[in-house]
Amino acid sequence: MVDVATTTDVRRAPVSISVDPAADTDRCTASTGFVVLADHVAGGWREAIRGGTRHGLYTPSASIMGRGTMKVAAFNGSPKRDGNTARLLGYALEELETAGIETELVHVGGRPLQGCLACQKCFERRDRRCVNDTDEMNGFIETMFEADGVLLGSPTYYADVTSEMKALIDRAGYVAGANGGLLRRKVGAGVVVNRRSGGIHAFDTLNHLFLISEMVVVGSSYWNVGIGLAPGDVDADAEGVRTMQTLGRNMAWTIERLAGQEGA
Repeated sequence: MVDVATTTDVRRAPVSISVDPAADTDRCTASTGFVVLADHVAGGWREAIRGGTRHGLYTPSASIMGRGTMKVAAFNGSPKRDGNTARLLGYALEELETAGIETELVHVGGRPLQGCLACQKCFERRDRRCVNDTDEMNGFIETMFEADGVLLGSPTYYADVTSEMKALIDRAGYVAGANGGLLRRKVGAGVVVNRRSGGIHAFDTLNHLFLISEMVVVGSSYWNVGIGLAPGDVDADAEGVRTMQTLGRNMAWTIERLAGQEGA
């Protein structure tokens, strides 16, 4: 191995790039595990390979670095903490972390969450909270409000989201609206797993919260739907994985652009 250059990775830490005469790609010795192929400095993108997969890595510019750490909160609506929904969300979160954005994966599936009671108390109190304090929902709601971006993930149950995810959508959306639009212009995206079909309906349900809350919805190279039944099946859905990775990179790009426009 012969060192030929030193550059920076997406977190601005020193990275040694070496060339292996016996290999046809450069090797990155940093802990990120990326093989850097080319830098596109003006656009903030770095072309790289990790684990045999080609990536377009995003390098945050001064606008986002100067604001401090941005954050994306992902909510897993599946009762399986390490199931296919969590795995799909993880592919997107990994790209966000690579771009220097803090992430948090919140498991709401399997929690005893009640639906909205339509009591209208959130409009009377306007304290950023749901009046129903008998479950964990207010903690989830506050995590959503504090984030710059929100990912919602759910498996497909009878062509729709899980009951826990629907409770989160209804109560968080209502509280946000009652308090002047607390989700307005945050970046949002939905992620769905289905065994065979029904996922697009569930995907629509997730997007309804973003659209009625004046959020900025990020897309990918295909619908954000993965195929799987048994835990881990989605890892074999190559197109689904690529879709999640592209989603994560697009979300990072959008968050930076919005951060750079604040106050403009």
